[in-house]
Amino acid sequence: MASASTTAGSPPAAPALHGPGDGDAILEERDAQALRNQVYALREALERVQADKGVAVQQATAHSADQIAQLQAAVAALRDTLERARTERDEAVQNAIQVLTEENTQLKSTATALRDAMEQQSAREAARLQDAERLHQLERAQLHAAIRELRAALEAREPAAQ
Repeated sequence: MASASTTAGSPPAAPALHGPGDGDAILEERDAQALRNQVYALREALERVQADKGVAVQQATAHSADQIAQLQAAVAALRDTLERARTERDEAVQNAIQVLTEENTQLKSTATALRDAMEQQSAREAARLQDAERLHQLERAQLHAAIRELRAALEAREPAAQ
């Protein structure tokens, strides 16, 4: 295919033909050389395209790897944020439960104290009413006794007045 005089950076050269009936052969050799030059140019263009594609693939791979790394970092940051939010929410719920439990305990204590105070007030009022009733009964008994005494005194005076 290639002659011995081909170098790495140039297309192979056509062999030199000398002679009187070699005109057609020279034309054929020129056509062949032109074809070899085109093949060489196409091969170099193909190699450049392949090299460019290789670079583009490497760049796309590096870009994809960067995007993946950024997305992984974003996912990790979002997970951390979510975990912090869950922790804060759980702490807030626990604090709210504790506050409500303390309020509930205070309200129960207040209700118990009010109930006790009402019962004591009711007991004092009942005792006062009993004392008033006893006093009323005593006064009534005294009044009835005074009435009997006055009646007896009046009756004792009436026979003498008659």
